[in-house]
Amino acid sequence: MIKKAIFPVLLLAILSFSCKKEKDTPDEKEILYQTLMYVCDSMINNTNVPGLVAGVWVPDKNIEFVYTAGIASVETGQSMENNFHFRIGSNTKTVTITRFLQLVDSGYVSLQDTLNEFFPDFPKSEKITLEMLTDMTSGITSYTQIDAFQLEMYQDPGRIWTKDELIDFSRDEPFHFEPGEGIDYCNTNTQLIGRIIEMITNDDLANQIQKHIIEPLGLTNTYYLSSGKEMPDDHPKGYYAGSYEEGYPEYSEYYDISWAQAAGSMISTIYDIKEYVEALNSGFFLSDSLQQLRMAKKILFREPDVYYSIGAAWFGDYYGHDGGLPGFTSTMVHSNDKNCTIIVWFNCNLDNDDTHTDHIFNRFDSIIFD
Repeated sequence: MIKKAIFPVLLLAILSFSCKKEKDTPDEKEILYQTLMYVCDSMINNTNVPGLVAGVWVPDKNIEFVYTAGIASVETGQSMENNFHFRIGSNTKTVTITRFLQLVDSGYVSLQDTLNEFFPDFPKSEKITLEMLTDMTSGITSYTQIDAFQLEMYQDPGRIWTKDELIDFSRDEPFHFEPGEGIDYCNTNTQLIGRIIEMITNDDLANQIQKHIIEPLGLTNTYYLSSGKEMPDDHPKGYYAGSYEEGYPEYSEYYDISWAQAAGSMISTIYDIKEYVEALNSGFFLSDSLQQLRMAKKILFREPDVYYSIGAAWFGDYYGHDGGLPGFTSTMVHSNDKNCTIIVWFNCNLDNDDTHTDHIFNRFDSIIFD
């Protein structure tokens, strides 16, 4: 009788233990999310990056991961929030070029038109096609590389610049190479495209982007700013201007953003920029033929597998861009093959591969797909 009574009790105990063990064991998705969180936390704990927001969306794997780490303000210790606005820097270039390509689609201009049709007094303008401006093969020296511009910007951070003033810095500078014979990343290229859009449409670039990019996608937290220092609420503080500086100098609202304009003045959120980069990849904005031309892997930009195309870049099998300016760094990419979107941004600007948002993006991709 005793043995018969004990057996069911032992069996129940074994079953209870087994069920508890199975319940407490993390599933594959939980392990994946924990690994992605570890990558983000490690960046905060082992570098001078104050805070970050990262998102990964892979519908085919049922992955929807958004994570914040670190702080939004060194002064107050405020935690980072996933809905904060951030400056997207050179991701703006993809927007400017998209609006330009829409005008190509509509027949107002051709990629093979030359710059002298719009800027006849610009050096070598008869040799520079508009396509060369969009894919960084013009050879023009970027105004942001010129000491005179950097000095003026540093001495007068509140100065409001016009696109023409920015373009003028490059006029007397030597070309890096003959137009079409190399590649060099150049903000002047995109300022020229921005002005050409305004010349064709007889309208301000900000208005053109609002009507033809932001509104069609319903982006309620995305802005093109022609000038001004202020960012919309809510936003973090942004630190460093390319290298680590003691005392956490803060740049989020320090320089008038007119210095960047067509090449880097936009503000967004991680959720809005997700919608935009997916539309960029889907062909939402352009005809099929022009979208195909745009996404061609044209020129090796940097090793091992980053190619520049028309107004955006290939990072392996992801298409998008990254951006950095005082206080912020960001990466937005999507892969049609993997049906995966990855967005990462830091509230700092550190010019180092190990403290760049591309590092997080590459780690995420390896973790999910390798």
